[in-house]
This record gives sequence, C-alpha cells and structure tokens, in this order.
Amino acid sequence: MFRLLLYWRPSLLRLSLGALLIFVSALVGGLLACQVPTFWIVPAAAALAVLPFLRYVMPFYRFARATWRLRTVAGERVVLRYAAELDGRSEVEHCLKHGNEALTAFSDQFGYALRRRLVIFLFPTPMNASRIFKSPYGGFALIGGDAIGVCADGMPGARLDEVILHEVAHLYSAGLGDLQPDLKGEGLATWLMGSVDGKPIDFHALVALLSGRYLFLTWLLVPAWFANSRPDSYYLAGSFTGHLLARFGWARYREFFKRARSKGFETTFAQIFGLSLFAAERQWRDALLERKHTLEPELSRFVAQRSVEAAYEAGHAYRFLQDVEALSHAGQADGKMLTYAAAMHMYLGHYNAAATALQQALASNDVWIRAARGACWLRLGNVYDLLAQRERAIQGYQQALAEPDDWYGALNSTHALARHYLKRPFTESEILAELRPRTNNARRWRLRRR
Repeated sequence: MFRLLLYWRPSLLRLSLGALLIFVSALVGGLLACQVPTFWIVPAAAALAVLPFLRYVMPFYRFARATWRLRTVAGERVVLRYAAELDGRSEVEHCLKHGNEALTAFSDQFGYALRRRLVIFLFPTPMNASRIFKSPYGGFALIGGDAIGVCADGMPGARLDEVILHEVAHLYSAGLGDLQPDLKGEGLATWLMGSVDGKPIDFHALVALLSGRYLFLTWLLVPAWFANSRPDSYYLAGSFTGHLLARFGWARYREFFKRARSKGFETTFAQIFGLSLFAAERQWRDALLERKHTLEPELSRFVAQRSVEAAYEAGHAYRFLQDVEALSHAGQADGKMLTYAAAMHMYLGHYNAAATALQQALASNDVWIRAARGACWLRLGNVYDLLAQRERAIQGYQQALAEPDDWYGALNSTHALARHYLKRPFTESEILAELRPRTNNARRWRLRRR
C-alpha cells in the first residue's frame, strides 16, 4: 500500500492544494452569506475538501484487499509478493531471477539505480490485477513506488520475463523524463523487452505493417489512437525506438527522452535528431521492410493469420468468414480464429454456426483457448440462449464459473456475467447493445488488453 501511495503522491499533492482552495473558498463564502448559520460552514467545507480524494479511496481499498494476504520473499534487491496458490510454481523463482537481472541490466544502461528495493506483485491471473483498477491489465508499474505487478497465467503474448523487463523499464525511464506521449514512453519500454513471446520486436512490427491498417506515428501521438490500436501500437513504437537508438546512439536518445513532451513533440524531435518525425518514420519503415526476407517463412504465416484478424476488426464480415473457412479447410484455423468466427456469426444472426465454431474452439484446447476458456463458455451459453436451449445455456454458464475469472469486454468479468445470465437469458437486444457503440469505430470489435 505504501508503494501505491508513492505512485499517487504527485497527484495527491496537487489535489491537496486544490482541496485547500476549495475549503477556504467555501468557508469565506459561507461567512459572507449571513443567511447560513456559521456552524454549518466547517462541515460543508470539509466535505468539499475531501471530495477530490474520493476517486482514490476504492482503488486503495481494492489494492489492499488484493495484496495484504500475499506471501513475501525478500531478497537483497527484490521483494516478491505472491499469492499462496502459486506456492511451488516455477514463476515464483523466475520472478526473483528476472527481477534481479532487469535491475542489473537497466542500472548499467541508465547509469543509476532505483531509490528503493524493487517490489514485484505476482498475481495468479490478469483478473486479479484488473480488479484493482477496474480495467484489463496484464501488468502495471507504480512509477515512483518502484513496484510492478505481473501475472503468472496471462493471455498468450509476452512471457513473464518479458513483462517484467517492460514494467521495470518504465520505472527506470521515468527517471529520464516524462513518459508521455506513449510513442516515446511505451516505445522505449517495448524495445527494452527485447522480444514478445520469444520473437523480436521488429518481427511483430513487420506483421503489423503487412497485415492491417497502417498506423502513422503522428496518429500514435494521440493517446486514444495509441490505446485503441494495441498491441500493434506497442510493436510499431518499440521498433521505431530501436531504429532511433541504432542510428543516433543512446546518448542522443537520452537527451531526446529527457526533453520531449506531448506538447511540441515533433518540434523537439526535429531539433534533436536533425530531421522530421515523418522523414525518420519513412527511413525506419523502409529499412524494416528490407529485412523481411530474413524472417521468412514464419513471417508470412503470421501475416496470413493476422490479415484474417484485421478483416474481423475492420468489420469485413463475409470476407472474414470466407478467410476463416479457407484456413479451416487447410487445418490452420486456431482457437482464436474460431472464437472470432463465432462472434461474427452471432452478430449476423447465424446462431447454429456460432455454436459450432465455439464447440470446435473449446475442443481445440490450444494456448489461446486455455487462457480464455471462461469467456468461450460464457459466449456459448449466450448462443444457446439465443437458440432457446436454456438448459444447455445454463450448463455453459456453469462451465464459465468453473474456469478462472477473467475480463470480458471492458465492463465486466466472465463470472459476474455468468451469474447474471443464470438468472435471466441472454437476448438479441444485448447483441444490439454490443453492436451499437461499434458502428462508429470498427476497431473496438476486439477486446483490447495492456
């Protein structure tokens, strides 16, 4: 909890001044308004002063509830807090090892050490971390608190050692300068990961370039664009950062990181590197594309699968379903593609086809399905409700409750939704509610995770 308070300290100090001004203004205003009895002024002003801090109360409570029973292993430089159910698992030892390695590597690279021992909170699943801040998280860094949170069983993607590197990199890079915009802050942390699921950052950036809508770096300077374009925005920002480091060196990049802010970012970029962001982006992109043959044949396989995903995200419904059918005939449709196909069939009203796709996905038991079984069972229960097969729907919801809880969409958890639909069936009106906010932004058709 102390580390969380350190993370919030800058915001709390700013709020303290604001609360004091509110208090004084309310008190003076009350004294001048003679119609109000004086004894009401102090409690009313106190209530107004506390109001700005209320947004921190529930996250602090949830953080305390999520961490106070965690077990502790204290080392010389790393303190590990982990859940009891992880006793005996290799992730506990790996966290200590990778935490120490990250501290050694980054202390040498950045030229300074963290002010306090690194605290790593190891949660069993992303849901445990997500409950704290009421938003899906695969990891987080408490800047100023020298603490990070990671998960033993996350969604397919970055491995535990890679997530630790990414989050610890945030702790160090915050000492260089402002972490905003994300093109800069997330770009450096992503490059310093070295890889995602064992593959270089440049590999994932090339997949993003060749399979979906191209994201110009000027777009990624806008926070909403960066957030809605994950994970591709991370890969592109990380690869571009690696290009800058290779071309201009660490010393000049440090100067850039120190001086660059969201406001006037492109001007600062041009002053330090001697060329515009647009020109640097073109050179990075061309150099990256020249290297694609060195990553074959695996690159083409990833691009083919990601292109199908991009069709789904863009709302190209029938093209997407044709592509998935072709992959299925070739034996290349994984569980992830089948769940996307089920969602598209459901949106189009093809409920029997959606049920078949979800059954095939659950039977595949690949790595993506193993991490998202609860959500798949929940969706299968929804489809059975739409088919008026209530008994089978109830079985689906009960299966969802038997799996580890996870976020489903941005608003609720699989367990909360399963309990809700055990009380009343899922209906077509809820499909319309899901589709309505997507009409203006097809990019939201896919659940985004940090």
